[in-house]
Amino acid sequence: MFDPPKGFFDPPILDINMETGIVMPNSGIRTIMMDEMFILGLQKMVEDFTGESGGFILYHLGYWWSRKHHEMTLTPTLKRLGFNSVDEMPEEAYSVAMDKSFARAGFGRVEVEEGYKKDKEMFEIKLSNSAYAGIVGNIGRPACHLYAGMFAAYFEDFVGHELGVIETKCLSTGDDYCLFVAGPRKKIKAARFWKSHGMTSKDFAKKIK
Repeated sequence: MFDPPKGFFDPPILDINMETGIVMPNSGIRTIMMDEMFILGLQKMVEDFTGESGGFILYHLGYWWSRKHHEMTLTPTLKRLGFNSVDEMPEEAYSVAMDKSFARAGFGRVEVEEGYKKDKEMFEIKLSNSAYAGIVGNIGRPACHLYAGMFAAYFEDFVGHELGVIETKCLSTGDDYCLFVAGPRKKIKAARFWKSHGMTSKDFAKKIK
């Protein structure tokens, strides 16, 4: 069992400067505090301007955001965990790091199917307590566009090739947890899936009435 350094995944310490209006956690990346309604508002804004293909745009938003975050934090994270590169990092260590990082940021808990680094072309990612699906409730369709994009970005460096991610179970379809399938981008048709699935602006309107 991978044992991270003591205190490494403790909840972040926030330095809130009331004079400058800047909130800086101990990660060194400026943080802006926004509540869950921002997520719903973002969904509505994107779909109001782009139509029902907004789900795929949100998928790419999650991907881009996580890709940039990964670029900023990967090297110092590896160093603190005792690794020189992603290639040196065991699968178990990466899975633990993903789970703890999501948990400390309020994104829920993550479990990854074993063997994804070398043995399996496609693998499953289980998400408990999705922040997004937890907000919208049961709407009869997957709602975790942002998470899917985030998972694609975070796991690409580790598996060494481009990934696509779709969602096969979701709190928003009445399931007890969310389940994603990740695999080579050419085989996992994420574009087709997120253009035809996922929460729509009509679903949003119903939730806020």
